[in-house]
Amino acid sequence: MIPLYSPSQVRELDNFAVSAMHVPSIVLMENAALNIREILLPLLEQRDCESVCIVCGKGNNGGDGYTVARHLVNEGFNVTVVSLYPASALTPDAATNYVILKNSDTSTNLKFLDFYKIKRYSFTQFDVIIEAILGSGFSGVPDDYISGMLKQMNNTNAFKVAIDVPAGLNSDTGAAGIAFQSDITITLGGLKRGLFFNNGKKYSGDVYGAGIGISDNYLEQKGTNTFLITPEHVAGLVPHRKIDAHKYSSGKILHLSGSKQYPGAAVLASIASFKTGAGASVTTAGSSYINRMLQLSEPYQVYEEFDDNDLGCFSPLAITQLAKKIAWADVLVIGSGMGAGEEAKAFVNQICNDFPKKLKVIDADGLSIVNPGNKKNPDLHNAILTPHMGEFSKMTGLSIDELRINLPAIGSGFCLKHHCHLILKDFVTIIFSPDGMIYINSTGNAGLAKFGSGDVLSGMIGGFYAQVKNPLSAAILAVYLHGLTADILKESKTELGYTAKDLLEKIPQAIKIISGSCA
Repeated sequence: MIPLYSPSQVRELDNFAVSAMHVPSIVLMENAALNIREILLPLLEQRDCESVCIVCGKGNNGGDGYTVARHLVNEGFNVTVVSLYPASALTPDAATNYVILKNSDTSTNLKFLDFYKIKRYSFTQFDVIIEAILGSGFSGVPDDYISGMLKQMNNTNAFKVAIDVPAGLNSDTGAAGIAFQSDITITLGGLKRGLFFNNGKKYSGDVYGAGIGISDNYLEQKGTNTFLITPEHVAGLVPHRKIDAHKYSSGKILHLSGSKQYPGAAVLASIASFKTGAGASVTTAGSSYINRMLQLSEPYQVYEEFDDNDLGCFSPLAITQLAKKIAWADVLVIGSGMGAGEEAKAFVNQICNDFPKKLKVIDADGLSIVNPGNKKNPDLHNAILTPHMGEFSKMTGLSIDELRINLPAIGSGFCLKHHCHLILKDFVTIIFSPDGMIYINSTGNAGLAKFGSGDVLSGMIGGFYAQVKNPLSAAILAVYLHGLTADILKESKTELGYTAKDLLEKIPQAIKIISGSCA
């Protein structure tokens, strides 16, 4: 997996280079600019770009911009440099590179537009806009002056490049209000975690790493708690069938899901468990109608009847009837389409407390058992919880906006408190473990924002959990491959055209791709 760092860790690398290695900070800036140039040149050539605008702030991020401008001028690009602040306000290294740029070339392909001339300036004439305004040290909300500039810069069709971090984005938490909407971000020194999830994914575009001339050993030795999931890691987790395997040795799953109102969710989740390789999947649901749906959709499905007392949903009365089947199962997949009534809620709560050692996946309506108003929350040891942001908001008592301000700390704190693993479903899915580790998914697309997608994911998690018996491995496998099925479908059906049922059909192909490509 790819390690991701906090901005404070990357700043420690800068400080180490200057104080311990005695590398002048302006040399680090030059090294960074040279590496940025190497990344930019082929991208600009591919797009046949000629006119470049570089917008520079007053800090060292602006200094990076001035230095990059010099190299692009030397490469023959028509470069306009917009200085948002007077030279007297610049940091020492930024001021030095500003003066060097001013004095280095008198040719017609370099123009300066100083801060006092830009109030009504338009950026629409440029092929490329490179933003070097605030950098990774910024947190909070840009002032009105910078916000106005960002809105103007975003309101163009230019190819947009952020140096280090898009202005306005918190590179630790991924939080943002108004921010530069970059097509690519070239981040310096180390990959910052806030670029890859939350609003970071929205504003950063494709992320490239550019070194500052210092070995990666320093950051690697420091370590991190955040990683980007890679196909190579996922391939190593895929379970392999032994030659003497039989259906009951390959994972036994009991689905406690569905209701009279939502029968399809149970069907999707149960089929997904089989598609991931589980040998035995039994669906128990609060409506006999689901039995007919299962038999019509997949004749190998097994349905377990119980007396629902005409409720059409689960209640604690069912637990005694299902005790033997619960004991039989390796994993319980709970909640998909269950309904959020008090009877179902009491059922899930009792299952967790009566069977604390049983491996569990809790999704959708089953998540209503966790909320900040509980005097005592259920036992969630051995449980994987799978909320989307709206559900997690209810579970924590925080608004979605409050969650976005500091997702890493809130997610990690939740897992530590409840001793569970958390899969937080957003436009980038994040896996939190109770030991404080964070894993960010790198597959999937907006086509997953449809009814049923989450039910497929819960079934996949259950299928892998029953085989590998490790909650983190099951979570990583299911989340990555679930996203990969969507990426496969996007190629043929677009993000608009595929459904949860289509995801089911592509699960085996996704597993084959990941197993074969990394063999």
